[in-house]
Amino acid sequence: TLATMKRITKKEIVYSHMGQLVIKDRICYSTFLQNTGSDGEDHHSVTSGVVLAIFSLDRIMSDDFDVDKDIEFYPVGKKGDTCAGYNSISIFKDNSMCLVGNKMYVCFSFTAEDGKSHIFRKTFDICKKEWVEEVAVELEYKGKKYSFTDETLNIVYTDKGLEPRAKGLIELVSAWSEYKGEYYATGIAIERPNNGFIVKTTDFKTMTLVDAVPFNDMGTAEIGSYIYKGMLFVACRQFYGIPYMY
Repeated sequence: TLATMKRITKKEIVYSHMGQLVIKDRICYSTFLQNTGSDGEDHHSVTSGVVLAIFSLDRIMSDDFDVDKDIEFYPVGKKGDTCAGYNSISIFKDNSMCLVGNKMYVCFSFTAEDGKSHIFRKTFDICKKEWVEEVAVELEYKGKKYSFTDETLNIVYTDKGLEPRAKGLIELVSAWSEYKGEYYATGIAIERPNNGFIVKTTDFKTMTLVDAVPFNDMGTAEIGSYIYKGMLFVACRQFYGIPYMY
């Protein structure tokens, strides 16, 4: 792989994280957090932002691939930006993406002025090459719709007899897996150890809770999931410093 390695961030970018990639018709779509500054993914960084990068598979496989000429960048957002009527007081983070037809659904979270961490979704039309919609995501639980926030996760945890320790940005970064027309993913809040969750959706606007992850009491950061032969497999990273996964 070393011989084919290509950098897809510009030379002024010194930090990048949480990359996802989708390829359709030999066009690559990638979302990731990037930072020109020295504070990485610090939640109060003013130089960190999430972007959507679009580039040709043929061009990136060529020897003369040029980041400046061959990649189009479309900002998703950064601290101080507004989305769906909410003002961000933290960075945009924890992006996930799913391409359905010609619509790329990009989900992410930030802390709003109400002090809660919310999940949002922006829609990118890959034919028009423009953002066409943005919404604050709702979580449906037991037939009732809530704003998808860390506060709502604690309602779920409490109801299920789990410790209500959800706090901070919601890390919804697993790839989306399709099953019978619905898309499944896993996530967690990242400031305290907590159980995490599994959701499903058809429109990436309303997500239905499938379950909390009962065995993941000390979970944090990335949770990965994948559907194989009708079964959802989940891989859970543990709280910082715990050197194993479930």
